[in-house]
Amino acid sequence: MERTLLGLCLASLMTGVVQAMPVTVTFQAGNFAAIGGSDPIPQAVVSGSITYEAPTLLGDITALSSINLTIAGHVYTVPELTFDSSSTTQNIGGLIYGINGLAAGNDFQLVWEQATSAPIAFRYTIPGTNTVFSGSLTQFSLAPGATVPLPASAGLLGLGLGLMGVLRTRSRSRSAG
Repeated sequence: MERTLLGLCLASLMTGVVQAMPVTVTFQAGNFAAIGGSDPIPQAVVSGSITYEAPTLLGDITALSSINLTIAGHVYTVPELTFDSSSTTQNIGGLIYGINGLAAGNDFQLVWEQATSAPIAFRYTIPGTNTVFSGSLTQFSLAPGATVPLPASAGLLGLGLGLMGVLRTRSRSRSAG
């Protein structure tokens, strides 16, 4: 019985640790056109960066970590964002309409091809207009960060080490007694 438990503990330690990779997307968009209205373009160039977690550089987004983006004086924060990884694209946008559309207000959409990381679109809206400002991504890059173990993996590792300690103590007490 003890050898079976010891074997299970060792097997749990030898399994790969699940890790999340932080990925930073850095972008710049320009050449904006006003769609659905005739409002003047409030910001000619938009640049920023968003860091998210994914299992691989081109994997599905699992969580958003940070954002550095200001559009027409509005500084975006992570709680204002949402994301969607479809079968072909990655989408990050504001929460007003999420990634499925834009609303009048502080909202944006950043879309790129998942398999090739080719940029597709950047659009934004601002309060006081019904116009969507759509531009082309003039700079776009994805950069991986250092991978970090996920909490569940650390728990599994701790459980395996704890069970090994218990078994070793029991084994020593039997040989001494």
